[in-house]
Amino acid sequence: MALLRVDQLTKSFGGLLAVNQVNFEIGQGEIVGLIGPNGAGKTTVFNLISGLLDRAMAKYFWARRRLPRLSLTEKAFWELGETFQIVRPFEGMTVLENVMVPTLARHRDPKEARRLLQRFLRKWGWLRTPSPKRRI
Repeated sequence: MALLRVDQLTKSFGGLLAVNQVNFEIGQGEIVGLIGPNGAGKTTVFNLISGLLDRAMAKYFWARRRLPRLSLTEKAFWELGETFQIVRPFEGMTVLENVMVPTLARHRDPKEARRLLQRFLRKWGWLRTPSPKRRI
């Protein structure tokens, strides 16, 4: 089953066609990369999916449900997000606390959000020991 499906993703900037009728599916548990030369439209694809750019006529499905246009908070609730190449962590917070910030959109209780995040990180082998108290 496709966790994310994108149909007919197209974007042009003026007369420049940046992305032309891209279709793809990503299954649950898959790790997928998007490669290509500079200017091929990779960032545009991500910006369209995340909603940073207007999606126009493309159709998006998340776990078989049509994905509507979402606010940033709604995207976090659907567990969709985008990171940028220039990372700016929240100062005075641990790495775990920085990673936990988006989970607070779904789980308002910080203790519950931390518990769920730690469980997720352990599942993927990214957290083997208790989080250090070192601050950024």
